[in-house]
Parts: sequence; C-alpha cells; structure tokens
Amino acid sequence: MLKRISDSLGSDYQVRLRQRFYNQYVEDEVTGKNVYPAIEITDASIVQLKDQIYQYPRSDYGRAQFYTPEKLMKGNKIDTVEFDISIIWLMNLILYVLLVFDAFNMAGVRYKYNF
Repeated sequence: MLKRISDSLGSDYQVRLRQRFYNQYVEDEVTGKNVYPAIEITDASIVQLKDQIYQYPRSDYGRAQFYTPEKLMKGNKIDTVEFDISIIWLMNLILYVLLVFDAFNMAGVRYKYNF
C-alpha cells in the first residue's frame, strides 16, 4: 500500500504525511513498547505481551488481540470492522425478537416504569 502511494503521489508526499500525522504515543501503545515484561509465562502457555499488533489471532471464534486488523471465524479471515458490524446487527436482531414477542414479560421481568 505504501508503495502504491509513493508511486502515485511521490515519495516526498509520503514523507510529508508521516511528518504531519505521526504520533509516537499511539505507536508506543499499539506496539506495547512500554510493556514489561515482554512475555508472560502461565501454566499452559507462553503469552507475548509486546508487539501483539503483529500477531495473527489464535481463536477460531472471533476473539483477537487489541488492534488486530482481522479476525478468524471458523477458519475464515474477516476484517475487524465487518465482524464488529455484523455482531452489532446480530445483537440488534436478538433484542428486536425479544421485544416483539415480549420475552421479558414472559420471563417475569417487571418494568419499573409504565409508559
């Protein structure tokens, strides 16, 4: 991607973009530069705490490290934004079905306010 930008707009433009928008604090947070120790040893495994952004997700059910650009779902790689939006829509659909069929009232949940 950086090569395409430098080819189309010139390498000087890329340098100016970096000078204008680069943030050292954000890079330190994303890469975990200030994390000590760099690894954590548990009974079952060794967990890398530094530079997690460069790791691939290990879970096959959509769980991933913070700032990971993609997630795994049953072996398929899905962009994080698409995954998150689909989860939001799924939660909205479940809540809609519960509200339409008045499942809260059937379960014995009483409303504090009557509208």
